[in-house]
Amino acid sequence: MAFRDFFPYWRQQRMCAEGGKLFVVSSSDAASSVHEIFFDDNIRYDNAKIVDIRDWQQPMTAMNLNKAFQLHLVRAEPFEAIMDPSYFIRRVEELEKSYKKRHSTMTKVSNSLANGFSCFSSKLVRGKRENSVGRVLKKSAQSPSAKSLRAGEST
Repeated sequence: MAFRDFFPYWRQQRMCAEGGKLFVVSSSDAASSVHEIFFDDNIRYDNAKIVDIRDWQQPMTAMNLNKAFQLHLVRAEPFEAIMDPSYFIRRVEELEKSYKKRHSTMTKVSNSLANGFSCFSSKLVRGKRENSVGRVLKKSAQSPSAKSLRAGEST
C-alpha cells in the first residue's frame, strides 16, 4: 500500500499532524517483526506536524509523540546526513534498539499477565480451599532472610 501526501490539504489543515502524511504502525503488536520508521525534516519534536502517526490497533487516536520518537519517527537533519555517511544507518540502529527493548518488555508483561492469573487461583487441597498466593507468602516468610529481618537483624 502506498500513500502520497497532498500539500494543499495539509496547508488547509493549518499544517498540523492530523492533515499530514498518514503513517500507520504496529507498535502495540508485541509479535510484530516489521519496524516502521519515518524520516522527515519537517517533523518537530513538540509536534509531528508533517506526519499523522497512528497505531493500527487504535486508529482513531494519534500516537503519543514521546513513544513515536522512541520507536518510529526521526527528524531528519539534512546537514548531519550530508556530513555523516552513516547518519541514517545510525538513526535506524538507535530506533531498532528501542523497538526491540519495548517488544521484549511487552512480551514479558504479556507472559506475566497470562501466568499471573493462575497465581491467584484457589485450589482444592485435601478438602480445603488454598490460595496459591498465600502459599508463596508463607514460604517466603519462612526464608532465612525474612526470619532475620523479623528479628531486627540487618542483612
